[in-house]
Amino acid sequence: DCFEFIKDFKPELIIILDAPNLERITRNNIIESREYIKVNNISSIWIDHHPKEDKDLKNIYVNEFRTSAVETAYKYFVIDNELQLYEGVENTVLCGISGDTSRFLYKNKFHRETFEIVSDMIDRGGSLEYIEEQSNKYSSLYVKIYTEFLQNLQSYEDYNFSFISDEI
Repeated sequence: DCFEFIKDFKPELIIILDAPNLERITRNNIIESREYIKVNNISSIWIDHHPKEDKDLKNIYVNEFRTSAVETAYKYFVIDNELQLYEGVENTVLCGISGDTSRFLYKNKFHRETFEIVSDMIDRGGSLEYIEEQSNKYSSLYVKIYTEFLQNLQSYEDYNFSFISDEI
């Protein structure tokens, strides 16, 4: 639950990626989350590539309408603000760009910049082959079952249980 995580973690800054509003990242406690963020004066950076929605306070909003939010984040943090990448981030960046673009399916007016970032990640040790292998590791049925199992997971003091509906 996003709200419980925010309450427990007590961040000063939240960075929201690839979502125009809180409804895109949680289905629970949306009103409580908005109020907690407002009351606790938690700053936010929203990096997106979808049309803007004004449901949530956005201290900084970055949207260049690129084909992937990860590319926009990379440009904002690494290129524009010169933050250093941490070790091992290459496949995360590649996965975000490859996934959001549906493996570079869509027309992209920033294609040269996109492929420059992809090339940099590959030069740093990233692997599109590894991402593809991981993406195909589990069947869609397995992912649906696992997702429902986790959504229905109940934890109590002495035991845990979950269930899967017959519809799957």
